Amino acid sequence: MISRLILNLMMVQSIITRISVKDIKKTQEAFFGPAQDVIINPEGPLNLLHGYIGIRNGYMYNKRFYSFEIETDYKLSKKETPSTSTQEYSFIRTPVNDKIYKELDTESPTGKYLSTYHAQLIKMFPSVDGSLSIEAGRPNSLTNFLRADHVKKDAKYILAGLLLLSEGVDVKINVDHTEKKKKLVIKSKACEEKEFINVEMYTASIDSLQISKVTVSTKARLLKLSTST
Repeated sequence: MISRLILNLMMVQSIITRISVKDIKKTQEAFFGPAQDVIINPEGPLNLLHGYIGIRNGYMYNKRFYSFEIETDYKLSKKETPSTSTQEYSFIRTPVNDKIYKELDTESPTGKYLSTYHAQLIKMFPSVDGSLSIEAGRPNSLTNFLRADHVKKDAKYILAGLLLLSEGVDVKINVDHTEKKKKLVIKSKACEEKEFINVEMYTASIDSLQISKVTVSTKARLLKLSTST
């Protein structure tokens, strides 16, 4: 199946970081499924070569960092230098704080689309480290959630599900709100009762932060009681 193919490629990427054109071509021409009658549509959105070319040529990087619809966050300041020296400046770029220009025309259909598109682009690639990435530098970010001990083994399946969903493939992925802690659930389309993934939506850093707050609050109350007595 296509989903299994993508999962395998993601596992290869995690090992060798980059997939060669030879591997992409081999996968692109391979047949899948029980009847070996499924192949990746070379004209479709899941064409692996399209993604490879896009990465190598920096298409998404340029779109994320140089689109005029995005108001970039940066700071330019003078450095303290001797009067006889040439003035130097300090430049700090903070992509994670980028936002959409308020001046964008959101009344027209095109302007509304561009505003929504670039807002989602910023959310998809916060790029806290300055390179094109999904790293946001927040304790409640997607990357921290995927790195949590109880999620690690399912991380590649969650990413594959989100990828397929973004390409228009119907994936039964939902957030279950019935219990105290929310759960991310991915179910089988063929069998309603079958669940591929069922994980609680929290990260260790968030939980430890909450525990710290409770501990501080408890200590404050005990201190208040001791001083009052």
